[in-house]
Amino acid sequence: MTTATINVAPTNGLSGGTEIRAWVQAVHDALEDIGFVQTADTGQVDIATMTNPTSANTYAGYEVWRFADALQATAPLFFKLEYGRGGSGSSVNAQPTPQMAITVGTGSDGEGGITGTFVDRLESGYSSTVVASSAVASNGYLSSGGDGAMLALFPFADAAIDRPTPAFFVERSRDINGEATADGLVIALGPRSSIADFGLYCVNYETGVYTSSGILAPLPAQINGSPLSTGSLLGGTIAPLFPLIAMVPGATPWQVRGLVAYPPGDAPSGTFDARLSGTTRTYRALNGTAIQWARTIAVGGTGSPFTGCIGIEWE
Repeated sequence: MTTATINVAPTNGLSGGTEIRAWVQAVHDALEDIGFVQTADTGQVDIATMTNPTSANTYAGYEVWRFADALQATAPLFFKLEYGRGGSGSSVNAQPTPQMAITVGTGSDGEGGITGTFVDRLESGYSSTVVASSAVASNGYLSSGGDGAMLALFPFADAAIDRPTPAFFVERSRDINGEATADGLVIALGPRSSIADFGLYCVNYETGVYTSSGILAPLPAQINGSPLSTGSLLGGTIAPLFPLIAMVPGATPWQVRGLVAYPPGDAPSGTFDARLSGTTRTYRALNGTAIQWARTIAVGGTGSPFTGCIGIEWE
């Protein structure tokens, strides 16, 4: 299996409780289900004994995982996930949001450290609180694509809250046919301190050189003068999709296969088909305020930029 759906609440509960165990266990099980392998590094968290952190922006433990795709033997990818708490909740109507951190590299030191890191440790998850009415279980999605060469980790994608939740995306570079290569990788993460504080990193695997951007995908603001945020631009069909293009010095630019961006106007729901790299593939739409990754650049247009949506490969 290369996809998994989990159902967890977007909260840690109050200090000293055990609510964190539910979403960490769900993420752990889903990572195994979609083909990632946990390493034997010492110091990894025992989920069964975890308790909610007692202060904001702190972590309760970590796990170390590795890819298991066809390129792992020659171009290994390892990642460390840290599980923690964002806001400083104090009551049932001010529960702390989950927070996560990821470090990606070419190996591990056996003691929880990632070696050959590409970029600094990256945190995701809005440092705030969630009210009790929104702190209910909702669907989240994980995918390793059809070939295991990507990690799409969106554990709270359908959460009905007004702030971003932890989310990460890692994918190897692709050739013209969409097949994974060892040339590079993309690392993307959801917002942390504000809805605009997310990042996209395009990495040269061999040299470690990377480019970075504060937006995931530049979406046009209008088509023939109509804002893409208003819907019904294409007679009720899905609005235009915008594949990501990864560019980094020393590597041939490639088209990211596992992630597409689209405007919210005629957004799809559930799964939908899109043609990338000469092949029709299935994607899952991730909508709502819990994602907030793609944003418009209104070059030559009018009005304020709006938040777009994304779809992850779901095969």
